[in-house]
This record gives sequence, C-alpha cells and structure tokens, in this order.
Amino acid sequence: EPTSGLDPIACREVKDWLRLLAAGGMTVLLTSHLLADVEDVCHRVAILRDGTVRAGGSVAELLQRRDAVRLSIEGIEAAQAEALRRELESRLARPVGCDHPRIGLEDFFLRAVSETGDTGQEQRRPPAEFLRRPPAPPAAREAAT
Repeated sequence: EPTSGLDPIACREVKDWLRLLAAGGMTVLLTSHLLADVEDVCHRVAILRDGTVRAGGSVAELLQRRDAVRLSIEGIEAAQAEALRRELESRLARPVGCDHPRIGLEDFFLRAVSETGDTGQEQRRPPAEFLRRPPAPPAAREAAT
C-alpha cells in the first residue's frame, strides 16, 4: 500500500516514481486494495481471491467495454452534438448516449491546487537519486547477489 495515508500530491509523486522505475526497465510488483492507484500505475494486473487468480491481463484489455464505442469531438457546440446524436439514433434505430469526457479526481485536485493551473509538475520535488539511475543490467544484478 505505497500510497496509503498520503495526501493527493504525495500520492501522485509515489505513483510517478513507480512509473519511472518501470520505464527504466525495473519490474515493480504492487499489491493494493486501492484499485484506482493500481489502474493508474500498472500495465498488467492479476485479481486474486483465496489465493487463486480469478482474472489477469493488461489493464487496457480487462477494462475495455467491447460492446460499446465512445466518440470524442472537441470544440463542438451542444446543438451540433445533439443533432449528431439524433442522426446516429436514426441510422442505428436504437438509443445513442452522449456525454462529456471526465478527468480523474486526482488530476482535478492537482490542477485546482496548482498555482499554474496544470497538474502541478513544477511544484514537485525531483525523485531521489537512486530512482533516477538506470537499473543495472541483469548480469550485474545477479553478480551482486
């Protein structure tokens, strides 16, 4: 539970550091019941119950709804969106939903408390030196053990 008890800014920093480690070639094993954090950080997940893997795979594959498609159009007026929605309903002969994309609450919070209005990146401390170093090649890690 690396983010348990942390405020949103520190939580984002920890998740960014975990992503940095993974991007540097390290395997990071994260166990958590904070599923939003898992979704933010992990590429692959395994869902366990009673010691048995009940589901596993990439986060993108597991969470994708294959029975629906969402179209996103920026800079469109409400009346234009409604006309397009009605046209699709007419062509498909079934109801068509229309909504606005959302950002996560963590991103919203970080933007709200940032002095510049973005995600607050410039206010964060740089990661510790050991996190910035590239991981040793596998042969060097084996020799060190």
